[in-house]
This record gives sequence, C-alpha cells and structure tokens, in this order.
Amino acid sequence: MSDFLTQFAPALPEIFVLAMVSLILVIDAAVDDSKRYIAYVLSLATLAGAAFLTLRDFFIFLVLALGGLFIDDSLSDGLKLFLYLPVAAVMLYSR
Repeated sequence: MSDFLTQFAPALPEIFVLAMVSLILVIDAAVDDSKRYIAYVLSLATLAGAAFLTLRDFFIFLVLALGGLFIDDSLSDGLKLFLYLPVAAVMLYSR
C-alpha cells in the first residue's frame, strides 16, 4: 500500500488543486450572493496550499511517477511556483 501512495506523492500539488477546485465549485453553487467571498478566500488558500506542497516536495533530481507518465523535476516545480504567484497577484488585484 505504501508503494501505491508513493507513486502519487509527486503529483500531490495537482491532486490538491483538483480536489479544491471541485470543492470550491460546489460551495460556490450552494451559497447565496452575499457569501461569494468564500470562494475567493478558498481560491487563495488553494494557491497557498499548492505552493506549500510544491515547496515541500521540491526535488533537485528527476522523479518519475505513475509508471513514467508523471515527471517531477526542479524545472517543473519552479515553473509551478512561478505560476502560483502571478495568479494570486491577479486575484488580489482584481478585488
């Protein structure tokens, strides 16, 4: 079982973002207009959580996961981190 979980560990930031996006969509559909800020706050928390998970598993060397279908290296981690900051800045600026 631990080998099964270690195969998904490099893809954990992407899995986290996917789960949070699904949760945010359901929550946003369920709340009324006066509480729309919940989706905004959860979206920023998702970006922060994804950045934390990416930094936590920042690898200097190449990691192949899921039978070689997922590659995690320092370039992909750096690009993901570079992407989280502008998205959060655009969200903060648009408010």
